[in-house]
Amino acid sequence: MPLSTPASLAPEEECARLRQQVAVLTARQEALLREFCADGEGTDGGRPDTQAAGRAKDDFLSMLGHELRNPVGAISAALDVLDAAPRDSVEEREARDILRRQTRNLAHLLNDLLDVGRAMAGRIPLRTQPVDLAELLSRVQRTLTLNGETARHHLLVHGETAWVQGDTVRLEQVMTQLLSNALKYTPSGGRVEVRTSARDGRACFAVQDNGPGIAPALLPRIFELFVQGERPIDRRSGGLGLGLPLVRKIVELHGGTVQAQSSEAGACFTVCLPEIPAPERMDAHRLPRSRQRRVLVIEDNPDVLAALRTKLELDGHSVSTASDGAEGLMRLLQEQPEISLVDIGLPGLSGLEVARHARAAGYAGRMVALSGYGQDRDAGAARRAGFDAYFVKPLDPEQLQASLSTE
Repeated sequence: MPLSTPASLAPEEECARLRQQVAVLTARQEALLREFCADGEGTDGGRPDTQAAGRAKDDFLSMLGHELRNPVGAISAALDVLDAAPRDSVEEREARDILRRQTRNLAHLLNDLLDVGRAMAGRIPLRTQPVDLAELLSRVQRTLTLNGETARHHLLVHGETAWVQGDTVRLEQVMTQLLSNALKYTPSGGRVEVRTSARDGRACFAVQDNGPGIAPALLPRIFELFVQGERPIDRRSGGLGLGLPLVRKIVELHGGTVQAQSSEAGACFTVCLPEIPAPERMDAHRLPRSRQRRVLVIEDNPDVLAALRTKLELDGHSVSTASDGAEGLMRLLQEQPEISLVDIGLPGLSGLEVARHARAAGYAGRMVALSGYGQDRDAGAARRAGFDAYFVKPLDPEQLQASLSTE
């Protein structure tokens, strides 16, 4: 939930809007915290393993409270500065920078909690397709480089083509987590080596660093929930300890394995997945005429709308657009497109309302919902409203093309 600060608002209105948005985000964090606490009630306190698990969970909850208070305190202080600072002053700009930075931190914590909760319950839906691990690694490397995370290290990348059937977004999440961990725990000037390979029916991704390694007592439990190594009191090099359990669960959902090795020379994490043959690719990017469609895109974000329209037109589709629900419903009923791509969070009529009205009016074309929310109940609500498919942003180009090619 990013903070929005429209320039047209008066300073006092802007501060009130920001406070409300932060309150909503914080409430969601606290609800998740209470849920974690409730999960620990009623355990068998007499068994040594449950006692150790209880202590680990207590440590986690204490650390989570610390992690939540820090950004909330910084956001509160920055909002106080916005209340008092002159418009367009240095103080106001610094306060805005703090708000952006700390809100990203809060959103990151929330996403970690949501993801690990869904993963441990086995509720992460996978949208699989052929994925080349080498191409995926190249994408992750570019992202981390743009973020400045690789600037202090020697990063060596060896990308050998290795095809798997997987969820692109989730596998990118695994790669990013393991590579970010290696960069985080390796001292400045250290070396991090990343490799993809395919051998004996397995496609593998390995991250090797020359950092201090993993404590021997911690290594066998490194993928367990609530387990972390020793952290300095300032926690600058730490996190919530949710990343590796989530990595293991995502890999297992793909039918793969993840292993950790450590020595004085550093740590190595290796992910292996079932290999598949390289898929056949079309020689031309543009679709044959028989597969070109009349498409309506209803999306209120102008950048997303423009990018989608350009991509679809380059593929040979005939595209019309609308930027709100009411206009989109009118165009849909007038033009009767073969396929409509509809954002759920539209102003005026929501995407769900557009679908319900369109179906009630007899529209029989294929409807695809676009949303930033990926939980099962969100997809279920979309299907009940009349959508044929539900895609979570950012859209995967091959997934989108496959949906447009469906008869």
